[in-house]
Amino acid sequence: MALAKMPQEQDLQVIQDNTANDEENAGRRSVKEEEFDDAPTRLPHSGTPRGPKSKPGLYVILVTLLVAGLIACRTVSRSAARHVASRAENDGIPGARVEERHLRENARSQFKESYSEQRRSLSKEKQTGGDAKAEEEGVHVPGEIEDLRKSRIPEVAIMEGKLEKSRKLLSAADRLAFLVTKPQAKELIGDAHEHVEQARLQFTNSGDIIASEEQLLLAVQDVRKLYLAAIAQCDALVNKVDMSEFFPMAGLETEGDETPLKAGKLNPEDTVQSMMITFYEIKDVYFEMIEQFQGVGRAPLNSKPFENEEDIDVLTDISDDLLFLWNAVASQQNLVWLANEFRNRIFTGLKEHMLSVSKTLLAFSESRLKHAQITIKLARKAHKPKGYASKTYELKFAEKKLAEAENGLNALRERIKELEATTKWEDMSEDTKVVLLQEAEQAKKLMLGLHKPVSEVPSIPHDLKLQSEELILDEAEGVHNACLAESHAVRELLKDAKARLEAWLEGAYSEGMDDTIQLSEDVYSELLSKIKQIREQAKQEVTAAAQSLLQAKEALGAAGAADPLKTQTERLVNLISIREKARQLALESERLELSELEFASLQRVATDAKIYRFRDSSAAKEHIITDTKEYEEAKRAVVQSETVVEMQAAMNRLRRSVAAMTRNIANDRMRKES
Repeated sequence: MALAKMPQEQDLQVIQDNTANDEENAGRRSVKEEEFDDAPTRLPHSGTPRGPKSKPGLYVILVTLLVAGLIACRTVSRSAARHVASRAENDGIPGARVEERHLRENARSQFKESYSEQRRSLSKEKQTGGDAKAEEEGVHVPGEIEDLRKSRIPEVAIMEGKLEKSRKLLSAADRLAFLVTKPQAKELIGDAHEHVEQARLQFTNSGDIIASEEQLLLAVQDVRKLYLAAIAQCDALVNKVDMSEFFPMAGLETEGDETPLKAGKLNPEDTVQSMMITFYEIKDVYFEMIEQFQGVGRAPLNSKPFENEEDIDVLTDISDDLLFLWNAVASQQNLVWLANEFRNRIFTGLKEHMLSVSKTLLAFSESRLKHAQITIKLARKAHKPKGYASKTYELKFAEKKLAEAENGLNALRERIKELEATTKWEDMSEDTKVVLLQEAEQAKKLMLGLHKPVSEVPSIPHDLKLQSEELILDEAEGVHNACLAESHAVRELLKDAKARLEAWLEGAYSEGMDDTIQLSEDVYSELLSKIKQIREQAKQEVTAAAQSLLQAKEALGAAGAADPLKTQTERLVNLISIREKARQLALESERLELSELEFASLQRVATDAKIYRFRDSSAAKEHIITDTKEYEEAKRAVVQSETVVEMQAAMNRLRRSVAAMTRNIANDRMRKES
């Protein structure tokens, strides 16, 4: 079936209009049939006259009325049959079923008319003392009725079977209606239930088989409309939602088909790069799922359509297709959410690394710059030459180089401020990274170039040397404050990471996950141990910085005192590096949280996949056995992981195994071999 023939909303409306016309015609037909309800008919005498007391006139009257009734019923039957046959053809009912229905209707009409006429006759005879005479003539009405009832037993059995089949049909339709989100689905299934209930009541209370069948036919029509709504639902899911637009590739796009993952350029030992591995793994599963989604969504178009109550399997099939599609939508949304979370953390990790590198270069350059500034400042203060003495040129040249170095460092500082504030992925690009490193290297080069001019300026007099040391000590205190700020940032990062890990260990975030296994405590213990180590390192660096600064103050003016600015700068650089490690641990704790959530989700998807009932495809069954075995092994590897690196590798393996199980189900829904 071509997509151009996909049932749309207007098609459902046409079906509803046709149904309304049918109901109107049925009403007119019932009026016409009622015109003949009073046609007199009577059952033939079942016995023979006994003796002279019998009355031949009564027998003749009975026979005459019966013949007249039969002729009238036959005339009405033919006219009604043509009308109903025309209606049935409009509803797509085979002609054989129409004839069968009218034969039963004729028999029923004949039975009702004859029985009512005989009841009237017996009533009259009772009034004139005819009870004894009727008995003498051999009129046994109850026996005749019982015989006719017995003759209807096959029809009764057939009707009971149809009611039972209709109940099974409704059960399948209920499941389908639950999966169809269109507003009319609830109304259609409600109408279908009402028609079947009316059919049951009419059959049980009055034995009206024809009326019951008409109600069952209306129920089938409602279910057929529901089936068409389900087809339209599949079409909407497949054609009106482009899931490929939702995946967050911005910033992590790759040229061609080769990703850094496939090229083997990513290191699983590195926090950020291991997250990139996970991101690209999720991307591959997502886009494979889209292909499956498209295939399953179009499968009903090439399948047997629903026609009547015998097609319960058709409803079951399209329900399974819709269930797969809705589950796929949920899985795709989950994958998009996971990819976004990993992408955000990759961004944070890349940004932290770039800041760490640039801040380290800036710290060393600023230390040299401050020394140069103090030396040139005091040299200018000590030597105020008149005219163009020999040392005046060296001092001016040094000042010129100092200005160039200051401009270079100012540019680097501005770049770092922009980097700290940015949320744009383009600022994390390789081009941006190259520009930043070039500016840092340029600043470093300018500082190195400043060393010779500064060394050639006039020497600082002895009386200004103490002032020089005091100025350097002031700058060292400024750097020490920067050390304290870095240390505080480290403590906050580690505090949050520790609280998150301990909460998971204590089960604070595991609500609703009782049906799944969680990650190994060993992985949490590894991260908590690293947090403790990093926190201790930061504490040691701050303590050492404070001690060196105190020593510098006590040794002020003493010969051979250590350079406090240089010492503080070294501690600052160490703390910048420790802060990057703390950030990575914070990211690892967040990654562990994401892995817990994904681990639970994958277990639920696998559980559903394992209970899926395949068709008669032995190949698909073999594949699911193999994939299930791989899934169990991967799950065991996740649970037994002792490190984050091991856990992440096992999670990637588990994700692929669950994707393979889903692929087999999709192939089964698409009616093709795996």
